[in-house]
Amino acid sequence: REEMKKEAFVTARYRIFLFHIPLGKSEVGPELERIWGPVMNEAKIDLVICGHTHTYKRMAPIAGQFNFHTLIGGGPNKGASDMETAIQVQVKETELSVVVTRADQTVVDEFTIAAG
Repeated sequence: REEMKKEAFVTARYRIFLFHIPLGKSEVGPELERIWGPVMNEAKIDLVICGHTHTYKRMAPIAGQFNFHTLIGGGPNKGASDMETAIQVQVKETELSVVVTRADQTVVDEFTIAAG
């Protein structure tokens, strides 16, 4: 929480949080959700990027629960290398532009998040 009080954080146009285990996923997810969800909402996080599940998924903000977008990156899972993804985030003046691709550069997903 101390980092979130610093001027650079407070005045940042966008806030991206990197987290290994997605909130609400796995056996520890509900506990992480209880602890970190309110902190991320209070900090006005725009995008959370996670891993852990090895399966790509995008979750939109959920009113009253999570005020931020969440991406779970895909990775090799039991030899299925076609599940690997790369998440590219481009910071622009008016938006975050997100493109998710597979190793062969096939686009899996793309979206934007408007500047708050």
